Amino acid sequence: METLKIFIASHCDFNCPVHNPAYEILDSRKMDNDRYGELSGSYFSELFNYHWYRENTPVDEMPDYIGFCGYRKYFSFMDNFSPEVIIAAVKKFGCLCGQKLHLQETVRQHYAWNHNIYDLETLTGCALLGHHEEPISKEFNVYFDKFLDGHDMFTCNMFIMHRDDFVKMIDFIWAVLIEFNNWQLSGDTDADVQQHVYNEFMAGHTRCIGGVRHQSRIGGYLGERLVSAYIMWKFPEAKPVGMIMTGDRIR
Repeated sequence: METLKIFIASHCDFNCPVHNPAYEILDSRKMDNDRYGELSGSYFSELFNYHWYRENTPVDEMPDYIGFCGYRKYFSFMDNFSPEVIIAAVKKFGCLCGQKLHLQETVRQHYAWNHNIYDLETLTGCALLGHHEEPISKEFNVYFDKFLDGHDMFTCNMFIMHRDDFVKMIDFIWAVLIEFNNWQLSGDTDADVQQHVYNEFMAGHTRCIGGVRHQSRIGGYLGERLVSAYIMWKFPEAKPVGMIMTGDRIR
C-alpha cells in the first residue's frame, strides 16, 4: 500500500489544530544546524525543515507521497481526508498546492513592492546562472523569467507530491539558495543594504521599510518564488486545494 505523510514545519511550540495520523510535526529546533550556522530556520524559513528532512532521511525510507505545510498554514481539507484520496489526486494532477494567487501586478513587481528587489536581481543574475551548465537550470532559467513577468504564483511553500519529485525539487532549489547566499550583495555592508531598502522606500518603489529587518528571512522569501515557479514549470496541471490560516503559537 502506498503511503502519505504531511509534515508541519515549525520552529516553536504551538497548539496543533489537526490530528489526522498522516500529519507529523517537523520542528527546526530539534535539527542539527551547525553546518549552516545562522543560515537555518530563520533565514531559509520552512525550507530549512524540508532540506533537513531530505538530507537526514534515506529516500527509500520516505513515504511514497510527501506534503508540507506550516504550523499556522494548513491545506483546506485539514483533518477531513484519507491518504488514498490525496494520493489519487496527486497521481492525476502531479502536485497539490495550497493557495494560488492571481496578482494585479507581476510577480517581479509584487516582490519589489514587498521586499528588497536587489535580492531578486542577485538571484536571477547570479545564483541561477551559477548552475547554467545543468540542463535543469537552462530550462528553468527561461521559465523563471516568464514566471516573474506573469501574475500567478502559489504561496507559502505548501505542496504534496511524489517523493522522487520532492527530492529533485528540494535538491535543486537548495543548491540555488546556497549559491545565492554566496553571491548575496557581495561587497556591500549592512549599512549599504539598509540604504538600498531605505532609498527604495523613499522613492515609493516599496512599502516595506521593514525590509531591513526581514533580510534575516530572505532565503525563505526567495525560496517561495522558486518553489512556486518550479511547481508551475514541472506540474502545469498542479491543483490548488485552498489554505486555512490557524493554529496558535504558545508564547
